[in-house]
Amino acid sequence: VSPALAQSANIQVRGNSRVEADAIRAHFSTAPGERLDNVKIDEAVKSLYATGLFEDVRVTRAGSGLVVTVVENSVINRVYFEGNSRLKDAALAMEVQSKSRGPFSQAMIQSDVARILELYRRAGRYNATVEPQVISRPNGRVDLIFVIREDSKSKISEIEFVGNDEVGVALVALA
Repeated sequence: VSPALAQSANIQVRGNSRVEADAIRAHFSTAPGERLDNVKIDEAVKSLYATGLFEDVRVTRAGSGLVVTVVENSVINRVYFEGNSRLKDAALAMEVQSKSRGPFSQAMIQSDVARILELYRRAGRYNATVEPQVISRPNGRVDLIFVIREDSKSKISEIEFVGNDEVGVALVALA
């Protein structure tokens, strides 16, 4: 995309349904008289992705302007937790970033899985597993279910030191 003047009239937005076109155009703002070059366009695209609202953002040149085509992320309808008995839904819901009426993104889901697993590790359940499941709903919505298998609590039954004859002698001598 070659440099173009940053005027909102020169930026067409396509593919948006929930996010206002002006909100998308705002990411492409420049100072008066400043040109919207490739670096600024790249920054704007990264900024749009960073909002978590978009699955895909593409910018193409059309005459003297730009066309910004977006694919919005689905919206999370509800977040469910299944299979958890040791940790309550409320504790898990406070830990995850995925929320009802929030944007759905795979990166956030993977982060949430890691957070849930860390909670179980802190509780001594190192073999716990979490599998996210997504159920599509009408109007660009999804239900998100975290299926949890808690497994039994990990225990240390025995500690054995091997190959430490010299250290053992030195420790006895110091005592």
